[in-house]
Amino acid sequence: MTPEIVQHFSEALGLPENRVAVKGIDAIKNLFYHQTKPGPELVTPVGIAIAAKEHPVEYIPVKVNEKSLRLFDVKTLSIGDAILTSGLSIPKLHGKPGAATVVTLNNQLVTVPGTRGEPLVLLKNGKAADFNDSISSNDEIMAEKGTDGAPVNATFKEM
Repeated sequence: MTPEIVQHFSEALGLPENRVAVKGIDAIKNLFYHQTKPGPELVTPVGIAIAAKEHPVEYIPVKVNEKSLRLFDVKTLSIGDAILTSGLSIPKLHGKPGAATVVTLNNQLVTVPGTRGEPLVLLKNGKAADFNDSISSNDEIMAEKGTDGAPVNATFKEM
């Protein structure tokens, strides 16, 4: 549908114009139209449909925190892939550190941290797991938020 595209391609590729061709939807064999006028705008959707029929995309059904998901089976999938697909925020699943306190000691500012937060707990089919563990059809993944750290609790003597 782009005027002079054949001339521009032949110049860019250094080929004679008779060696450059733009094919239309009529180049697809065994294609029948029902109440649709064939045109170049059909090439992409028809191509997608043919590719999907010849190489269908497989899905892996899994559950993350009891939410059912279907992941494209295009590579070896991991628990991390499933967690990200579920929409959970990995940083929000880690326990936060406890609040710190800033005090002046001998004319110096000293920050006394709270305790560290605990990492999230990952389970695959009820057993401890890791983000990199592979998943397969019908696995059940649980991601439990880690516990937050406690605020600083120090006596004057401990300071």
